[in-house]
Amino acid sequence: MAYLARSVSGRRLALKAVHGQYADGGFRVRFRREVATARQVGGASTAPCGR
Repeated sequence: MAYLARSVSGRRLALKAVHGQYADGGFRVRFRREVATARQVGGASTAPCGR
């Protein structure tokens, strides 16, 4: 599940929550790849990735 959130400074960002049963080693690999791809995409309909 993904949420639109705000950082402490007010910056909009995407917050992704994953149920524990899905957070296996394979998930971590896929999530890192997803974040790397998301950082390359920009525009009005995308939220930036936080660190």
